[in-house]
Amino acid sequence: MPGIIARRLLSQGRDATDDGSTCDDDIDDCYAPYDELDLMMIRTASGGLAIFCSFTIIFSYLRFKALRVPSFEIVVWLAASDICANSSYAFFGNPKDGTTECQVQAMAMQFFDMATILWSLTIGYTLYSNVVMQQQFTSRCAMHSFVWGTSFVLMMLPLIYGNYGQADKDEDTWCWIKPDNGGNEMRFYVFFGPIWSTFFLSAFFYISTIRVLNKYTEVASEVETQRKLRKLAANLKWYPLLFIFSWAFITVVRVMDWVGQKKKPWITIVQVALLPDAVQAILNTLAYGLTPAVLEKWGELRNQMLTEGSCFPLFRIDPLWERERNSEMDGTVHTVYSSIGNGLKDSPASDSDDESNSSGMNDSLNR
Repeated sequence: MPGIIARRLLSQGRDATDDGSTCDDDIDDCYAPYDELDLMMIRTASGGLAIFCSFTIIFSYLRFKALRVPSFEIVVWLAASDICANSSYAFFGNPKDGTTECQVQAMAMQFFDMATILWSLTIGYTLYSNVVMQQQFTSRCAMHSFVWGTSFVLMMLPLIYGNYGQADKDEDTWCWIKPDNGGNEMRFYVFFGPIWSTFFLSAFFYISTIRVLNKYTEVASEVETQRKLRKLAANLKWYPLLFIFSWAFITVVRVMDWVGQKKKPWITIVQVALLPDAVQAILNTLAYGLTPAVLEKWGELRNQMLTEGSCFPLFRIDPLWERERNSEMDGTVHTVYSSIGNGLKDSPASDSDDESNSSGMNDSLNR
């Protein structure tokens, strides 16, 4: 699809350069109007894929009682925020500046994008709290107050200063924080600044957690325990990179807007094709929603459906208030703790008793 749009840009814009000359065969010199329909198709397709990926996380939580644990509940809220963010971006179209639809889209994008970022930070802090500080952080009230409250404040600031509108001044695109009247500065105050601050804070959480897990690995006596801890530490190093993969390109684009450099058509194409909301939702699903525990439950369900020769087991959802103790998760914790023994107490991360150590490692070792 981007290749088709690129060819159309060349064919439509031979007389569309700033100085009136033809762009010939160089798309970089051509500022022709791109095909709005094609860009909308890309936005809708990428947003739809991201919503599907996020929905699989929520459905897994609803379908499998064993996954109804606090750690996975945070991932569910992350997925819900991803769904709302992608819906506001992909399915609102390109509302006209100054309309109610434009205002709603802009506020929804700001609110749910920031909520997604903050839920990712909450996951990192929960892991850090459980493994490094050896304290279980399970206060739902604190989590929701932090995520939704902070997102609401950062959403209201552009509204108060009248910064919501068309995201790109010279293009008929979606609505967000408009670039004029101090909008470029506002974008970095309420969005890109918090995003990259979250990245560095999350990196600190994950690096600290990896260091402590490596210490646990050294004192673990069983080979299986060492294997699990090494695998967990190896996987965690990729989590902070989700921010870079999702938000680096669009940050560069918005810096270009800030300094007044005109975007070339291929940048707009890549900006839409690499929709940050969609990329982040897909990566979040891969990182947080496809853990071994989740994949195992889906494998069991597949075998059950094959045995019964029916799809009905897929929709046998128990009431949400019914939960079951995940024996594998708990068993992993007790296996690790019994293998390490007093080594946990001697580590820099813990001065607590056996019970708090065991519970503190519970969800973390099975992410």
